[in-house]
Amino acid sequence: VIASSSFMLHRQLALQNDAETTRHLLLQQGGDLSHAHGIVTLILQSFDLPEGSPYLMAVALTELDRIAARLRNRQELIDDLLRQLSAGSDTSSDIDTAQMSRMVRELADKLSGFAKNGDEMIGWRFSLWAPLMLDLAYDAPLKIMLDREIRHQDERVRASAQRTQITNGILTAISFTVLALEVVFIFLPLLRRLVRLGERLDVMTLELQQAALYDALTSVGNRKLLEQAVARWTTHKTQPRNGALMIIDLNDFKSINDIYGHPVGDEVLRVSAQRMVGSIGRGGQVFRSGGDEFVVVWFEPCDADGVIQVAERLMAAITVPIVFSEPVQITLQCGAAVGIALVDEIEGSTLIDLMRAADLAQRMAKRPGAPCIVVYGQDSTLRQRELLSLASKFSAGLQQGEVQPYYQPIIDLDSGHVIGFEALARWINPDLGVCLPGDFLPLAEQNHQIGILVEVMLRRVAIDRQRFIDIGLDCCEISVNFDETNLIDDQLLNHIQEWIGSSDFSWLTVEIVETVLLQRSWQRVHSNLLRLAEQGATIALDDFGTGHASLQHLLSMPCKTIKIDRSFIARLSDSSVAQIVHSMIEMARGLDIAVVIEGLETDEQYAYFRDRWRGLYGQGFGIGRPIDVDSTICYLKDKLCSTT
Repeated sequence: VIASSSFMLHRQLALQNDAETTRHLLLQQGGDLSHAHGIVTLILQSFDLPEGSPYLMAVALTELDRIAARLRNRQELIDDLLRQLSAGSDTSSDIDTAQMSRMVRELADKLSGFAKNGDEMIGWRFSLWAPLMLDLAYDAPLKIMLDREIRHQDERVRASAQRTQITNGILTAISFTVLALEVVFIFLPLLRRLVRLGERLDVMTLELQQAALYDALTSVGNRKLLEQAVARWTTHKTQPRNGALMIIDLNDFKSINDIYGHPVGDEVLRVSAQRMVGSIGRGGQVFRSGGDEFVVVWFEPCDADGVIQVAERLMAAITVPIVFSEPVQITLQCGAAVGIALVDEIEGSTLIDLMRAADLAQRMAKRPGAPCIVVYGQDSTLRQRELLSLASKFSAGLQQGEVQPYYQPIIDLDSGHVIGFEALARWINPDLGVCLPGDFLPLAEQNHQIGILVEVMLRRVAIDRQRFIDIGLDCCEISVNFDETNLIDDQLLNHIQEWIGSSDFSWLTVEIVETVLLQRSWQRVHSNLLRLAEQGATIALDDFGTGHASLQHLLSMPCKTIKIDRSFIARLSDSSVAQIVHSMIEMARGLDIAVVIEGLETDEQYAYFRDRWRGLYGQGFGIGRPIDVDSTICYLKDKLCSTT
């Protein structure tokens, strides 16, 4: 409707403009006719002069010729406009416009003829000028037709203006109506949607802020909020600076996760966090820095005795037993180790300084026989120096070949035959003796040396395996533990080929833990595991049942072996644990995955699995302790002799 009305308005304006132009041209035609009439009148009045005036005649003829040219050119425009007006208008003139046009052209030709013939032929002949005078008279037919056509165009302009005004009013009304409808049916709903969207964005912004600053599991502040809080506290000019920072680490939390599963572990974290928040009051704030570790910042002024009382209050809240009724009724009681750093006792007041001191004190609180609450002081400094010295020795030992593989046999529980070995790292230091992984792995993790440790182990295992082959011993497969650092390396296969000096991976079992499958870099790990399997390596999932990996991960990876964690074997007397072990074995057998039982230390444990299932493998101190390469050679020779 708007488009149609707009078109009509445009058309009417065009017709109105054409009518006004036509009227203007007709007025100019009338003006030229009057001008010509005046010239002819002047010439006729000059006949009384003796012999007339040659100069007057020449000027008059020249001007008449110009008038004729203007009449002719202007009439062409008038004819075109009249045709357009006739085609676009429903009103017609009662004037014969064709006849009028012809009369104008004939008059123009007559005027041109006068000018062409000049004063010699026409001169002062009254018989020639008098008829022209009649043609140009005010009551001549041509002049009457022009006046009538001018009045007709005036009427047309007024009528067109009225129609234009009406159409414009209609168009304006329609536009306001459409605008009102758009406001009601489009803009208002859109505005309401935008308002709702704005409200949702506000909610999402708050949720994002909550997610960015608070721990999703426990609802206490996270590491980022901790950094902000400590920065405000330590830089505020009027805020007391003699408070404290505490690191609280729950005891035996890994065992809770391993035995009862992550849902129970998560609930322990939630309850512990809520209890600490309720106990700390308004003088401090609780944060979760990760895992089972919490940080408490005490903002109030205090000395060592005062902050210890706060820590004891927190410990009392944490150690209250937690009762679970589903899926089975259990009661858990958690302890904790607390490390405290007093702000006025620390050089520097940044979060890093406070965390380093509190962490060192907390590590000392975890030592056997140590109090569960330790304040950072002189003893902590000495211990820190010891740790730094130990880390330096381990780094040097990696480069000097002090880290060596010890081999623990894996046997077929049915036949007792050795089917392979697991290579376990041992640090043999001249001053410290043989160090177990628990002594040096934390150092390797802190110094980002796990990847180098795996490389050293693989190089040494490849050398030892060649010794076995050279003396005619079949060592079967050798398992080596790989870290996520290695498994996300895009050049892992090339590196392994370089380390073992061969592209034959058929003897190598790559052991990974379940937690690797839960990392963000899982896709890269999965890609490398597939390539290792294609190269002939066996993929084994170590400590199975403790990492909370999903069955989807197990099905998607090229796993050929699972190793059930020793924590389950140690608790076989618990019927619920035994049922879990039974389910894991049956699931693996259903998926055609080999099962290795870790932690077999007694004959009863050995018999338990041998008598209930066939085709299981075992590993543990009851079968054989980890031994160096020379002892492994003797072990294999003894096995060979006993079978022959």
